[in-house]
Amino acid sequence: MNIKKWTILENITIDRLGFGGVWISKLSNGKVILIKWWLPWSIVDCKVVKNKKDYLETHIVHIHKVDPVLVSETPRCPHFQSPYAHDSELPVHKQWCWWCKRQWISYEKQCSLKEKIVYDAFKITETDRFDFYPIIPSPLQYYYRNKIEFSFGKFMQRKPKERNNSDDNQWFLINEQRNLWFHKQWEFSKVISVDQCHLISSEMHTVFKKIHDDLYNAWLPVYDVKKQNWLLRHVVLREWVRTGQIMVNISLASKYFEEDTKSEQIRKQVLSSWKEDKRFTKVVTTCVLTHNNWLWDNVQWPDATLETIWWPWHIFEWLQFPSVDLIRFQISPFSFFQTNTHWAELLFARAKKMIWTVQWNIIDLYCGSWSIGLSFLRQSVWKHVYWIDIVPSAIEDAQKNAIINGLQAQATFFCGKAEKLLQEWIISNQCFVWNDLIVIDPPRQWLHKEVVKFLWTIKKNHNDHRLLYISCNPVTMARDCLGLMKEWYKIQALQPVDMFPHTHHIETIWLLS
Repeated sequence: MNIKKWTILENITIDRLGFGGVWISKLSNGKVILIKWWLPWSIVDCKVVKNKKDYLETHIVHIHKVDPVLVSETPRCPHFQSPYAHDSELPVHKQWCWWCKRQWISYEKQCSLKEKIVYDAFKITETDRFDFYPIIPSPLQYYYRNKIEFSFGKFMQRKPKERNNSDDNQWFLINEQRNLWFHKQWEFSKVISVDQCHLISSEMHTVFKKIHDDLYNAWLPVYDVKKQNWLLRHVVLREWVRTGQIMVNISLASKYFEEDTKSEQIRKQVLSSWKEDKRFTKVVTTCVLTHNNWLWDNVQWPDATLETIWWPWHIFEWLQFPSVDLIRFQISPFSFFQTNTHWAELLFARAKKMIWTVQWNIIDLYCGSWSIGLSFLRQSVWKHVYWIDIVPSAIEDAQKNAIINGLQAQATFFCGKAEKLLQEWIISNQCFVWNDLIVIDPPRQWLHKEVVKFLWTIKKNHNDHRLLYISCNPVTMARDCLGLMKEWYKIQALQPVDMFPHTHHIETIWLLS
């Protein structure tokens, strides 16, 4: 059966789970159908958008039925109802922000679905002999994010002939609407507006509203990702649960100032008003600007530079573990830190219980601001920890965090690509005591092939070490770990942890030896 692009497939029953918000069904000929952003056990009509050799990628155009047992909750977000309407002018996948796609599902059932996704990703059978632990739920179901990123949307055109207009507020003509919120699903150039996001605190909402209103009323031009010009790009907010500190990071295309000195004057006026607002500076302890002229729509790129509006340019957070002193972390604007603070405490405590409590050395790959390794040092007795990360500011924060917590004598830091540094150690025989622990928390995509080769080499020559692999993508993690198991590694335990309720994200801990 030859199915062409844009064909409508009717009355498709979604019968299997997949990671990343993908649900799976099959045609009578056995060809797999991937259906994005919907609920399992629903009956839908979907449109074919890609016809591959082994599967069809589709978008839902109509919902006939949803499982009444699964859909049992009242969504808290007021913008949630429309995407799940049975009839709509827009395809389901192009409505609203779609961050919290599973608010209709009870939290208990959300966790069960995520646990099943991990189970299926690793193709676990009854003959597999290792510990598969039940998923650990998040302590908070809402208001759990300590970091959030907003994007400016470009819906206006400038009138060059009005450049010298005496009224500064008439420099720009609004054709539709300027927005500062989340990107519309699969629409890189469009930004939607919502009244409230229940994933962040009321304090972050207050800060966001002031930034939004002041920049909007100042008529500063927002960045056009298609034409790659204009000024305002992103706003990143970070709030720490234990200290209450909030950091504001505004990303802008600074080269625009060279073309328009008037906008530079307006920008300085806005920033000056913020610094003079004592209520605002009391809540926002750090404010920085990221000058990013890169074409890609990201806040941070290698050539981006920081401008501090008021100090300090870093903020602090604490993590708490049972019977352990508080661990203090210093985080700069570009340093990675777990986005759910309460969840991070559960994750690190659980990871520590899964491994031996002996006097080991640790190699921590992709260490970020050193949250995992530092928590292990604080919870147990370790000889030494070696940290590797590619981001210089993250290594700087990690070094400072070691000093703050009095652990600098037990830490050595390396800045660079993990695959390159590890290969150099093998070549020059600069291996440490490899009967210890290797901790890996890699980028979302996968482990680099050179890192995998390094792990094979170490396991072959030093069989009595353990590998603790933590990942937010169970599919790529399963591929990496099953590949490692072909070369001397054996699985010991697997632990799913719910990272972000109401989303498809899952954190998984895999212990190999």
